[in-house]
Amino acid sequence: MKMIVHVLLLVVFYLFMNAEAQATTTIGRGIVVEVGKTKDAKGTPIGGDVLTVRLTWSNYAGEGSVVNVPVPDDAVILLDGKLAKRGDAMKPGHLVKVLVDCNYFEFYSKTGQLTSDKPPADSADGCYTLTLEGAVNVTPILTALKQTGPGGKAPLVLHLDCRKDRIVGAAEVAKSNGSRIKGIGGGLLILACGAFHDVDASGLAVKNGKLTGEVKVRFHGSNRATYGSNEAPPPQIPADGVIATGAYVLDAAVGSDGAVSGTYRGAVEKTEIAGKLTGTARARPAAPEAYTVWLRPLPAPSQLKGAINMHGIRFLGFKVRDRAVKHDHMSGGHCERLGEVASGTASLEAGKLTAEAKLSVKGSANYTMKLECMLIGDCIFGTYRMTNETGLACEGRLRGELLAFDAPATEGWNEVAFRKEVARLKVERDAKRKAEPAAP
Repeated sequence: MKMIVHVLLLVVFYLFMNAEAQATTTIGRGIVVEVGKTKDAKGTPIGGDVLTVRLTWSNYAGEGSVVNVPVPDDAVILLDGKLAKRGDAMKPGHLVKVLVDCNYFEFYSKTGQLTSDKPPADSADGCYTLTLEGAVNVTPILTALKQTGPGGKAPLVLHLDCRKDRIVGAAEVAKSNGSRIKGIGGGLLILACGAFHDVDASGLAVKNGKLTGEVKVRFHGSNRATYGSNEAPPPQIPADGVIATGAYVLDAAVGSDGAVSGTYRGAVEKTEIAGKLTGTARARPAAPEAYTVWLRPLPAPSQLKGAINMHGIRFLGFKVRDRAVKHDHMSGGHCERLGEVASGTASLEAGKLTAEAKLSVKGSANYTMKLECMLIGDCIFGTYRMTNETGLACEGRLRGELLAFDAPATEGWNEVAFRKEVARLKVERDAKRKAEPAAP
């Protein structure tokens, strides 16, 4: 009997750890597709809520990836900035901000998606999202770094803003449900959390329903082992962070419905590669009057050697109306509140987002953060510079998302109050279940 109990405990522990591992790979934002129940290996529901989410942005998976996110019974649930019951918040079509590490879920009744669902009137003037299957060959990158690792290939996602006079873009390495491409004994991530890669799209052209030409990519690397410390990148990572280059020649057709299909050929670190290309072209949306910006500094500012101690800021957000940055907050890796985004100004014009904001870290100092970013659809790619009151500064890259609405503020929340409210809702739910007649 004891043996059976031990086996059952091990099984429960495994399932718990597996759920946790799955959960921590889905930090990001997305649209709720379906709300279901946890299932066993045979597909039979066994209880426990699971969200099926199509990611609009994530630190661990490619844009458009569909992931299953477990929602613990004691999770903190918000809808439009207020505590809510699960059934009211967890609905298909709602936007969800997922920070599963601390059982915290923020839902919005508006999706806030800026990307249009219509194809461009002119294929030469719109926003493109392209996926090049297997275009990131990791093996030659590791070879160039004089390292060994699992290698393999991964899709490359190109975000392109095509205008009459220019094409600009950024790239990401798509990952399937949080899998990571590793090297240097598991320490090097070709795609650091939410990282993006520089694109030179000056060789591309869109004309008469055809997308053709060359695009060049500079891949950035990071060592997760130093995450959250003040250590410099390892010697394998150059000072500018660029660990490899790639060049791809695209040949694709753009349909009247915005569907893009074709092929690519090229090379990563002189190793040739070729494959299929798919994607979509969408009309460029108008800049909203009010919007919310969610950002992830890369690397975490506290990681920069010799720089100011930025206290492990992992996420920050702010709202903009009439070019004024409104009050919002910063958080760390486990969603602890670190301080405030107090005030500032922002400008959004012709696909460029610039901002300057004052940051105040609790019990510490004040900082100024300047942003220079591209906006492609609702995806943000750019750089930041943070300066403290004595003039010490750190610089880095950032990735984020813009929502075309003034998201409700959640300032003033505290974990203790949320937990008490969730416990109350749980008692209320259990009492309701007991009062229900038993099934025949």
